[in-house]
Amino acid sequence: MSSDRIFLLPIDRYRVDYEVGYGTPFSTFDLIVLGTIAEDETRGVVQLARILCLPQRILVESIVALARAGWIAVGGRDREFEVTHAGHLAVESLDPPRPEHIEARQGSVVMDRLTGQIATLQDVNYWTTKRLQDTRVDGRSIWERAERLERNPHLPLLDSGRAKPFLRRASEHSGWIRWVANPIPQLEAWLKLSVGPGGDISGLPDAWRSTLGPTLSELLALPTPPPVASREGGAGSIQAIASKSSWSATSEQLVLVTGGGAHWDLLKRAFAEATSQLLIASAFASPEAIERDLRPLVISAVGRGVRVDLMWGYSKGQAEDERVVRSLKSLRSACSNGNLLRFNELPSGSHAKLLLWDSSKGGFHCCVGSNNWLSVAAADYGSGHLEVSIDLKHSGVAAYLSTTVAGLWSRTEAPLAGASDLWHRTASDLEKLSIGQGIDGRLDNFSPSCDAVASQWANLTVVRDQEHEAVIRALFLAASRRIGVSSHKLGPKGPIRLASIKYGPLVAGGIKELRVIVGSRSEDGVSFAAAADLVVGMGGALTVRMGVHAKLVVADDTVLVTSFNPLSADPFGTAENAREVGLLIQSKSIADAAWGWLRELEMVADA
Repeated sequence: MSSDRIFLLPIDRYRVDYEVGYGTPFSTFDLIVLGTIAEDETRGVVQLARILCLPQRILVESIVALARAGWIAVGGRDREFEVTHAGHLAVESLDPPRPEHIEARQGSVVMDRLTGQIATLQDVNYWTTKRLQDTRVDGRSIWERAERLERNPHLPLLDSGRAKPFLRRASEHSGWIRWVANPIPQLEAWLKLSVGPGGDISGLPDAWRSTLGPTLSELLALPTPPPVASREGGAGSIQAIASKSSWSATSEQLVLVTGGGAHWDLLKRAFAEATSQLLIASAFASPEAIERDLRPLVISAVGRGVRVDLMWGYSKGQAEDERVVRSLKSLRSACSNGNLLRFNELPSGSHAKLLLWDSSKGGFHCCVGSNNWLSVAAADYGSGHLEVSIDLKHSGVAAYLSTTVAGLWSRTEAPLAGASDLWHRTASDLEKLSIGQGIDGRLDNFSPSCDAVASQWANLTVVRDQEHEAVIRALFLAASRRIGVSSHKLGPKGPIRLASIKYGPLVAGGIKELRVIVGSRSEDGVSFAAAADLVVGMGGALTVRMGVHAKLVVADDTVLVTSFNPLSADPFGTAENAREVGLLIQSKSIADAAWGWLRELEMVADA
């Protein structure tokens, strides 16, 4: 008889209906290339790349697309290229065609009901209850032998935004997801796990191992070996843990926003620059901040025809929630075109802090971080209000965040007249731009090989929800030179997360720099003392700085800027339907800036 213990982890299978667009989207960039060729058809690729200040690879992609569209042909005699009649018409009209084909599709995803992770059917081998009852081992059915784990009742609802990254597109380079319906539950099933005498867990899908492994070991009180993670390759790497989509960006596309005044300035700039749409997502909303400070900004933007969406996440009690909704309704009544102002009347359950807007200066901006945009009064954005966010102009990241927003709207249970579909449409347009032939899309996905050039670039990955737990662990385990953490609070999870640092090269190779900053002394004195002893024991320092609300992790040259409290958040353990959003940035310049800010906080710490 086998001595292995068998556990059954509940999972759900969902059907997802969606639409895929495919074709060859063109942009004004292609018209610029076409116009440059038309000016002098004797120019070759090398000359064109020098004139347009572009890498040759990006230029060649455009030339191939223009040739396929029938706008240019390979030249003869003394000409490198020849612009066709259709090409000349395109140059004169300045209006490139945008061929698009739509295909309805249906996909499936599975979600584990312990931590809320999602995977494709190809990633998970699940068992139905009937199959477990019919399969016998040593004379007993697996169903009879197995120990069944309980479903976590606090998991967030599976929405279209969370399912989208796992859906199949038309192709890697030409397909984009145009619309996604909310997932429909199809089947409750089980993941069969075996635990050996030494505590080894078998049956875990690679896609879920980095998060489920430690969670199960803690839940089942299993002996576990020291954790190991790497930056590249393998199921435990940072890239494998975080969301499927990642991008590249120039350093000019990213700005680290620190302190209070800079956040208030950014909020005013977003309202001033927005041309057609602007979204604010905030964990909390304050009637006073809405009525005194946001009111003139919203009225002005809506008056220009900007659609403004305001989303608040957490309840402060029925009476306070009703005050928030009354303030929002009053604000809508004050707008000349009030139908352009949308807001939820019930808490969304989201802890995310986001700004999204299409800028009059070009491109789509997004801001991810710790600031509660709907609850902080303008007067409070002072030196004692210590937040951190990342402001970036990037169509790929903006598309991903727009999809996240669409999913959040779809689950607010509020009469929003298609707000979810509108943000899916925005995500579709931005994704099409990002993967298309436009200059913004190419730069979004361009990965330079030259070290000198690569130093000016950053790799970006959106981190959502339960991914934070594994990403933070991987960062702690991979860092070899420095680790910095800023967290609003320190709770029971704090010492557990910090303990991972002991197994990484930062400590194993001799402590380099370790600084931890929290915004207040924890009400849980035991956790605070344990964390302080742990940090000091590793040669670092734990500092209390009142007013710190920033959620930040710096590990060597990688930065996580997020809404998730690194040392206190218990994802989905106690907060029902909680949602988090962060951005993982691999950039030395951003990491140096974040590290410098942490040092400033440490120097003026509270006694």
